[in-house]
Amino acid sequence: MKFEMHCHSTNSDWGSSEQDLLLKAKDIWIDFMFLTDHDRVSDSFCEQAEYFWIKTCPSVEISSYSAKHNKSLHLTFYSEKISWDIYDILENTVNSRIWLIKRQIEVLQSAGFVIDINDFYDFYLNENRKPDSLNRYDIVRYMFLNPYNRNLAKKINYDEEIDFTSFYRKYLKKWWSHSELFLDLVRKYEPNLEVVRTLKESNNALLSIAHPNFTFRSIEEYKKVLPDYVSSWVNAVEINSKANLAWVTAILESSHEHDLFLTFWSDCHFVWNPDKNHWDLGDKNPFISEKLQERNFNRYIDLLGL
Repeated sequence: MKFEMHCHSTNSDWGSSEQDLLLKAKDIWIDFMFLTDHDRVSDSFCEQAEYFWIKTCPSVEISSYSAKHNKSLHLTFYSEKISWDIYDILENTVNSRIWLIKRQIEVLQSAGFVIDINDFYDFYLNENRKPDSLNRYDIVRYMFLNPYNRNLAKKINYDEEIDFTSFYRKYLKKWWSHSELFLDLVRKYEPNLEVVRTLKESNNALLSIAHPNFTFRSIEEYKKVLPDYVSSWVNAVEINSKANLAWVTAILESSHEHDLFLTFWSDCHFVWNPDKNHWDLGDKNPFISEKLQERNFNRYIDLLGL
């Protein structure tokens, strides 16, 4: 049995169309595949997957926010059906994200960085990125194409060279060393966990913490806050293809402790990606046995009625 529970299409950001995604999945003999585009539910993927003899169910990667921990996180959501209240919440998230990006660019412009917002959007449209899929990391990546901005970033960084990934982490990511300088803490665009909890209950869904090895700063932070997420009805956690042995061990231990489902794999975007967080479609974590994969997968096949 081969499966992929976390991948993306041009519905949200970069990569492949739904049909190209399914063609590749069929080529590598994937039996189960779930399309988890960011805050968007496909109206056609399940029907197309059936044509390719690939089993699936409605799914989405939901942006959410924990007020208690002041932390944004992504939750992959899988269900037999998706109710209309989810569509309303996702639409609000997408529209609010566009507003946030515009506001963040204004903050960086006021600090002296040269960013043409129309050229910024055009740059990503050439990579098949939709405006509503962009984030702060994309702003910094674009910003660093300009030598003037790179020099200004170096000056801000105490005259030490800095690449765009490091600048993003240091100056625009919450809780990092100098984020207060440029991070615009505008109104939260993600639904809070209480809203997501209601959605999970009303849809009998599998709700999983996506890529915890990237979401949390450390295993210690993950272990500390996980009980709060479980109490908010998160009932699964993902083992990402790039999770190292220490992370895999911690996730397996926590899944036993809290009786969590496991979800899997690549977060595939089919894109150039400088930090290599995303593997190719169907790529497996090397520290997980086939037996463990199938045992867990069979649990939620029963839950979702596939």
